Amino acid sequence: MRIGQDPDSFDEYKNIIKELLFNGANKSLRTKSGHTPYDLFLGLENELEPEEFASLSRTLSSKTSCLCFTRHRPIKKSEKSVSVLVVGFLFNALIIGLYYWIIHR
Repeated sequence: MRIGQDPDSFDEYKNIIKELLFNGANKSLRTKSGHTPYDLFLGLENELEPEEFASLSRTLSSKTSCLCFTRHRPIKKSEKSVSVLVVGFLFNALIIGLYYWIIHR
């Protein structure tokens, strides 16, 4: 709705919307009155330039896919156990040691 209040910031708001969709925002959710984001956006047609309206309309339309990778849950950084870290360190030390041994023979 802020696009209608500040049409000069269209590109900024469009990037925010695309980022939300890319990160899994559901564009088919409805307000208490039953409106989707696309329904609310349709009320801004007279506020935006025709090409801006058409561009964001394609993005928000529930008829089109987002054309992006949608994550259903956040990607978490996996934590490694101490033993895995020690084995990795020893393996790296072995590889480096073999490299120097081969080079200086």
